[in-house]
Amino acid sequence: MPTIVSGVRKLNEIIENVYVTVIMSVYNDENNLSIAIESILNQSHENTILFIVDDGSTDGTRNIIHNYSKKYSNIRCLYNDQNLGLASCLNQALKLVDTEYIARMDSDDFSYPDRLHKQLKYMIENPHIEVLGTSADFIDSNGSLMTIIKPTSFQEIKKNIEFVNPFVHSSVMMRKTFIDNIGGYDNKLRKAQDLDLWYRGISNNNYANLPDVLVRYSSKKQNIYMLFFGFKVRVINAWRRKRFFIGLTKAILVLTQGLYNVIR
Repeated sequence: MPTIVSGVRKLNEIIENVYVTVIMSVYNDENNLSIAIESILNQSHENTILFIVDDGSTDGTRNIIHNYSKKYSNIRCLYNDQNLGLASCLNQALKLVDTEYIARMDSDDFSYPDRLHKQLKYMIENPHIEVLGTSADFIDSNGSLMTIIKPTSFQEIKKNIEFVNPFVHSSVMMRKTFIDNIGGYDNKLRKAQDLDLWYRGISNNNYANLPDVLVRYSSKKQNIYMLFFGFKVRVINAWRRKRFFIGLTKAILVLTQGLYNVIR
């Protein structure tokens, strides 16, 4: 028993001394931003840096960021003069991050207090895992709350990635080496940037999801524009993997289902 207790204590000490950077891009989201920021500031894991990129906001977003950054030394910020898109903003932040662990967060989402601690613990205990997501609470366009359960094992993730995005993007934690090795997000993609990243980065047994519900996010209603980028990413991936006709067929199935959901 003493050996087990000392082992747990040592692991907790390691986790406590690890820094994690949370990267967030925001554009004209003054109504939700403070809630998102506070959820990171109130994490049980104390060694947390929040890096916010304002993507050319024209409402009160910039003032909110400025006021928080003056009050909290662990908030870093970058301001774009014009709107560049999510992928570009995340890449801007990633170039400046100097911590081994990087977590994602959207400006209209919420992280539960133990999120970062639980993810760090899992990744430290499982050094082969490069991207770790979680399950999530989801608020749909009608305001109803439901739980989104993502597949936890790499086998299930790999099996379903061509049909369903394997991660809730704002729930993921990644190793910096993972991002460095694949070159970050594709700036040319205005949507489905995360799906493209997961396709390009997938290797042997390097993805997982915690079953725990550790974030809450709101409906980002699907539209034809979003479906087009998802289709494009799936087709490009099929070409890369030399499975074009099989991949194209699956991409068409996903697109058809998506169009049905949009127009019904």
